[in-house]
Amino acid sequence: MSAVGFGLKQVFAKKSLEKEHAAEHLSSVMIIAFILTWIFMPKISFNYPLKVWGLMYLKAVVLTFSWLFAIKALRHLEISIVIPMLTLSPLVLMVIGILYLGEKPDISQYTGVLLLVGGAYWMQSDHDWKKALEPWKMLKNKYMLYILIPIFGYSICAALDKVILKTVNPQSFMFIGYGFLVIHYFIIQAYKYKGVKDIKHAFKVTPHWLALTGAALFISDILYFTAAAIPGSMISLIIPLKRTSVLIAVIVGGKMFHDHNLWYRVIGSLIMILGAVLVIL
Repeated sequence: MSAVGFGLKQVFAKKSLEKEHAAEHLSSVMIIAFILTWIFMPKISFNYPLKVWGLMYLKAVVLTFSWLFAIKALRHLEISIVIPMLTLSPLVLMVIGILYLGEKPDISQYTGVLLLVGGAYWMQSDHDWKKALEPWKMLKNKYMLYILIPIFGYSICAALDKVILKTVNPQSFMFIGYGFLVIHYFIIQAYKYKGVKDIKHAFKVTPHWLALTGAALFISDILYFTAAAIPGSMISLIIPLKRTSVLIAVIVGGKMFHDHNLWYRVIGSLIMILGAVLVIL
């Protein structure tokens, strides 16, 4: 269910972004999602060690910029390209494990790497051998380069989630995290854009899409964090299940926005999801 919510969130966000820029969209969505967390008030606690508060804020900072650049890319590129590319994040975690934790990947993980890279290459070349060099041209597209930031950022966030949820309950984690994000995006709005005026504009032009995006975010996060916080649950199994959200975003979003070569990108997405599963497991 978390995967369904996360996948639909991407589709709703893409629709909303047709009439608003990334920062005003995120500011508005986070206000809605933060208000929804108020229903958790009886379960929310602030009595955590300073170190845990530092980790929660660190995650909020990383997520603020990762999400901002992901949404910028989603606004300007086709959804069936952007969302599958984000599945490359397990590859980053694997590299970190090798370099800093002394981990030694097995043959299935190396196979996963090949599938991740191969699936990404397949989609960028649009399945045509005559466009074999096409993927390298993405380095000239700033929005494709933007995707690199959330690929790294989401990997860091996933690692922080594992640590934080050992101490903080999911309801408090969401309330505090969403609160930080609301403040961060409002600061960006006020500094770089038109502040409250932009937020009012967003709620005026796409109120229903914003509401759906905020609700989908809230539902997918509470289900994911609740599952991850269960004692004995394996995050290595939960995350691959969440990766299935890619298919929902690609198929539903690709159909809705008339993306090019959609079914070839679905195949590429399946290859990348399988690769992500092998790398994580």
